[in-house]
Amino acid sequence: MKKIFTGMLIASFFLSQAQVKVTALPAASTPSGTEVLPMVQDGITKKVTVNQLRTLTGTANRIPYFNGSGTLTNDALFTRETDSTAINTVKFYAHSIGALDTAFFLIKVGNGGYNALVVDSSLNNTALGMGALQNNTTGVGNTAIGLAALMSNEDGQVNTAVGALALQSNTSGQVNTAVGLSALSANTIGHHNVAIGTSVLENITEGVHNLGLGTNIQGAYDTTSYSITIGCDATPKYRSIGIGHDIAIGVEKTLEIADYIDSLKIPLAFGSAGDVLTLGASGYANWLPSRIQATGQTSQALVAATTITVTFGGTQPDTNYQTTVTPTNVLSAALFYVTNKTTTTFDVVYLAGITGTVTFDWNLTR
Repeated sequence: MKKIFTGMLIASFFLSQAQVKVTALPAASTPSGTEVLPMVQDGITKKVTVNQLRTLTGTANRIPYFNGSGTLTNDALFTRETDSTAINTVKFYAHSIGALDTAFFLIKVGNGGYNALVVDSSLNNTALGMGALQNNTTGVGNTAIGLAALMSNEDGQVNTAVGALALQSNTSGQVNTAVGLSALSANTIGHHNVAIGTSVLENITEGVHNLGLGTNIQGAYDTTSYSITIGCDATPKYRSIGIGHDIAIGVEKTLEIADYIDSLKIPLAFGSAGDVLTLGASGYANWLPSRIQATGQTSQALVAATTITVTFGGTQPDTNYQTTVTPTNVLSAALFYVTNKTTTTFDVVYLAGITGTVTFDWNLTR
């Protein structure tokens, strides 16, 4: 009976201890190193002292991590770098199982990445990806995200490249935005270009002020400039606008609005004053000279007179032109007709004599 009672007391003691929360335990003083802690090693619960834990080594400014085998390793998952090739950056390492387990090949965030911004001496640049901004020297305000994004940039400023090979060849071009695989990848010194989509404007090297939105938009020339293209499989030229699918703008300075069936092309080149925009059966629009050959206003004081001679600027090739006379005051609205046309003048004749000032507008057309 005594043994049973003793066993119950021991069990009660351990049960009561198990119910105490860690937060309810009294605070410990500074460990001396001899304190014992439990640990599981090789599937067996063993004891370890604080001093033994202190002997574990690592690398300054690095945080160990569990590798692909589940083993705690001192290889850094990321570090804070302060050396001359990576000033004030956080470098992320990508590890893989096998031969590359201890290799890093990708990504640095801050002023560089693996082979990114390695010769950079400027400020306010951000690189994320292998080779991103790798050759930047004095360019500022650049953002490169993706494999080889802005890789060749040296002194170009305020460029944004998002996507593998985006703005890869840019050296000194400024204020370019490229989003998508190979967007503006051949650009070297072109500036103020915007390319959004895969392979958009990827062959333009020195073009300026282009906008491309879609896929596979290839400039007709490496200097294509001032173009706006929205769609896919397009070929913009100098000062052109294209909207639709499978656009091949065949005329300089045109606006093309196309779909799979129909096409409308409108010239953007300036016509002459008074020119008329006409649309032919082929769908091409062109500026044609206006039918109006001359225009003006005549105002003349008459005393019981019936005839006013109008002299127009320039010389008509013949008298086969039409005249339009529009009265602009009460007296000029009297009955009249036009006669005596020459290559430089025509007469306005009133049916009755008029005393007073007559004013009218006129024009010549063919």
